[in-house]
Amino acid sequence: MCTYEALKRLLHPSPPPTPGTVHEPPSRLHHQAQPLYQRILAGALAGVCGWLCIYPLDVVKSRLQADALAPGANRYTTMTDCFRQSYRAGGLRSLYSGLGYTLLRAVPVASVILPCYDATYHVLARHLDE
Repeated sequence: MCTYEALKRLLHPSPPPTPGTVHEPPSRLHHQAQPLYQRILAGALAGVCGWLCIYPLDVVKSRLQADALAPGANRYTTMTDCFRQSYRAGGLRSLYSGLGYTLLRAVPVASVILPCYDATYHVLARHLDE
């Protein structure tokens, strides 16, 4: 959500405060003024950023799970061992294998879920304030 909020502000910055007034955080009016396509784009980019950060850990987790199911001696002893062996075998590329398919799924999911969550949050906040 932090990346999503930062991208929303980057795509649609708040108007600067007028001199002599106290600057307040973005209001519900600013939320309503932001075009939907910007919120969708911010959601898609936030989903991509999230997966780029977490994907190597997901690859290591999947390799450990597959290793536990394999008959015979386990190839990896710990998560760190799996990370090291994977990196030695194929470099950074081995830790991002299959990322393209994940991003194909992540973009539409995040571009729908994050703006929907955002809209729901603002609707509930408005009704709870009344």
